[in-house]
Amino acid sequence: MPTGQAEQFGRQIKSMQTRQIGSIPLVTPLLQGLGVRETTNEVAVSQADVDLGRVVELLVLNRLMSPTPLYEVSEWLAGTVLPELMEVTPAQMYDNRIGRSLDQLYPHLGELWARLASVFSMSARASGKDHSPIPHDSSQRILWASRKIGTLSRVM
Repeated sequence: MPTGQAEQFGRQIKSMQTRQIGSIPLVTPLLQGLGVRETTNEVAVSQADVDLGRVVELLVLNRLMSPTPLYEVSEWLAGTVLPELMEVTPAQMYDNRIGRSLDQLYPHLGELWARLASVFSMSARASGKDHSPIPHDSSQRILWASRKIGTLSRVM
């Protein structure tokens, strides 16, 4: 290898950065399958250069991977593979933008949750698995648990 190539290769190695991948390969397809970005953008329209759906996806990933205050999200983002994957620069995800996005999204949360839950419910029914929620009322929770235990004892 000629000296010039070795020096160039050495500079490239020094400029390489380690990036966090974490649960991105597992969670990102789930977010895409649920249509989080598309549904969010249908429910709450934004004219910003980073749409609300993308902000929601990034915040979900942040909360799951490494919960940080809003003012540190851009720093967290810079240390992950997400800027390349989602075509968003860390500089675009500053705390005021995230705060404004959450403020804009707040009036639409009920509709957004309902639409995302219906997508999840339809996909759960299609899979044939029991994804019924655990009841919040204590008497209903006891009844729910006894049915689950009865199902388990019949299987065993």
